[in-house]
Amino acid sequence: MKLQLASDTEPEPARQLDPLVMSLLKENERLQTELNEQRRNVELFMSVFNSLPDGLAIADQNRTIQIGNPGLSELFGYSKEELVGEQTALLYESKEEYEAQGKARFNLTAEEQLAPYQVKYRKKDGSVFSGETIGTPLRNSGGQVIGYLGAIRDVTEREQVHQRTAANESLLNLIANSLPELVNYVSADHTLRFVNSTAEKWYDRKREDLIGTRFEDVLGPAASQIVLPCVNKALAGQKVKKRAEIKYPDGVTRAVEISYVPDRDDVGSIRGFVALVVDVSNQRKIERELIASETRLTDAISAIPDGFAYYDHEDALQLFNEQYRAIYSKSAHLITQGTTFEELIRDGVERGQYQEAIGNEEAWIKHRLESHKNPGDPLEQRLDDGRWLRIEERKTRDGGTVGIRVDITDAKRREHELERLSVTDALTGLSNRRSFLDRIAQEHERVGRYGGVMSVLLIDVDHFKSINDTYGHVTGDVVLKELAAVLAHELRDPDVVCRYGGEEFAAFLPETSMGGGFTTAERVREAVQNCQFCAGNPKIQVSVSIGVTQSDHREKRYENALVRADRALYQAKEAGRNQVIVAPPEITE
Repeated sequence: MKLQLASDTEPEPARQLDPLVMSLLKENERLQTELNEQRRNVELFMSVFNSLPDGLAIADQNRTIQIGNPGLSELFGYSKEELVGEQTALLYESKEEYEAQGKARFNLTAEEQLAPYQVKYRKKDGSVFSGETIGTPLRNSGGQVIGYLGAIRDVTEREQVHQRTAANESLLNLIANSLPELVNYVSADHTLRFVNSTAEKWYDRKREDLIGTRFEDVLGPAASQIVLPCVNKALAGQKVKKRAEIKYPDGVTRAVEISYVPDRDDVGSIRGFVALVVDVSNQRKIERELIASETRLTDAISAIPDGFAYYDHEDALQLFNEQYRAIYSKSAHLITQGTTFEELIRDGVERGQYQEAIGNEEAWIKHRLESHKNPGDPLEQRLDDGRWLRIEERKTRDGGTVGIRVDITDAKRREHELERLSVTDALTGLSNRRSFLDRIAQEHERVGRYGGVMSVLLIDVDHFKSINDTYGHVTGDVVLKELAAVLAHELRDPDVVCRYGGEEFAAFLPETSMGGGFTTAERVREAVQNCQFCAGNPKIQVSVSIGVTQSDHREKRYENALVRADRALYQAKEAGRNQVIVAPPEITE
C-alpha cells in the first residue's frame, strides 16, 4: 500500500472543530442562564402563589386541576390530593354554572378577562358560597391556550355587608397576570426580566418581545426621562414612590403611581428591582403602600394597601408592611422582626389600644390568641381611636400565620347610619312605626315574663286635613315636626313615641298604670293646645285627641292594647276632639 501524506493546505480536524465546540459551549452557557432565570421566575411565582390566602388553581386545557395553592384547599375543604387531577366542575355549585363559565372564559378561543366576576361555588361539606373570581387563559409563547388560571375569594360576608351598607370593600391584588396593575422586574443592567399581561398592553408588545429588552428602548425617550431618576435610586438601594403622567407606547397617557422596590441577593448587593405601576387616573385618592422585606423578592406584597403580617411557626413576626405598623401605632415600637404575637397584643392591651379588651383584659387576650392559633371566619376589631378593622388570617403549610388587616371604618359608619335611618321617621326624627312595634313587642314580652304594667297612647292631630288644605303641605309638615318635639319634651326618657302614620302618633309608657297614662296624656294635650305652631306666621292653633289604655302581664298580645287605644281615640274624635278618652283593659284569663 502506498502511504499518502496530507496536503499542506488541508486543515487539521481538531483545529477545524474548535470554533464549533466553543460555539456549543457558549450556547450551552446561554441556555443554562435562561434555565436558571426561568427557575427563579417559577420559584418567585410559586412562593407568592402558595402564600396568598385566596384560592388559586391552575388547570389544563381540559379544565383538569394541575396545581392548587393551600388557600384553595382551605377555601373548599379538599386536600391537595383530592383536588389535583379533578375537573374544576368539582368546585362549582352546579354543572350549569361550570358549563357557562367554560363557554365564557375557559376555552381555547377565550380572550384574557381580568375583570372580577362572582360565581356560586360548593365546598366539600356541601355548603355554597359566593366567590369573587378572576379567571383567564394561560398562553404559551405562541399565544395558544395551554391552560387556565383561576383566583377565588370567598366574598359571602362582604356581599352581605355590601347589601346593608352599599360599601365596596377593597380586595387583595392578585398576582402576576391577574393584576390590573403593570408589574415588571428590571435587572441591574436595566433589562426587563419579567412583565405581566398589563405591561404587554401598555407597552403594546408581546412578552417574548419585551423580555431581555432595555426598558428605555421600550418606553421611549420622553417616558424614560421621567422614570430614569427613580430607576437610579432603586438600583442604589432606595425604595421609590412617585406620581407622574406618562404616555405609554400604546398611545394612552396615564396618571400613574410608580413604586420601585430594590431586590437584594444574599450578600445585600442590588440585583434589580420590582416595579409596580398603578393607573390612578380615576382614583387619585387611593393610596398604595409599597414596603419591602430586605432580603426577599416577595416585597411586592408591600403594595397591598391593607396591613399585612407573617408570623412563623413559633409565632414570631418575620414579615410586615408599614400599614400594619400604622394601624397599631401604639405598639409600633414592638412591630419588629422577632416579636411574638402574644407580646404585641399584650402591649396593645396595656396601652388601651383594643376597645373590646378594656375591663376584660385576660379573657380577651386568651380568646384572641386562640383565634390567631386556629383562624376561621374573619374577625372584626375595634380600636381605641374609633377605627374598625376586618382581620383575615390563614395558616401556611409550615405552621406560620399570614394575616391581613383591612380598615372598614367607613363601611361601619355607613352601616350604623343605615341602621339608624331604618328605625327613624325622616320627617319628625321620631321612631318609625316598624321600630315602635318591635320595641313595644319587647316591652310586652318583658312585662309578661317579670310582671309589671305599661300604658299605651294613640295621638291624632285634630283637623289636620284642614291645616294642609288651608296652609299647604309644607306648613303641615312643619306642624308635625313641631308636634313631635312637644311629644318628645313631655314624655320621659324611658317612654317610646313614634310617628304611627300620617298625622297619627303612638307611645307606650313602661311601668305606668292607666291613671299615670291618663295624666301624661292630659299633660301632652294641654301642652299642644298651649303651643304656638309655625312661630305664629301664620298663627296656627293645633289640638290633639288621645286614646289611652293599659296592658299588663295578663295580656297575651300587645296588639289588643293598640286596638283598645285606637277605639278610645275614635271615641275622643266622636266626642268633639281635643280630649283624652281611656279604654280600660279587657283581660280574659
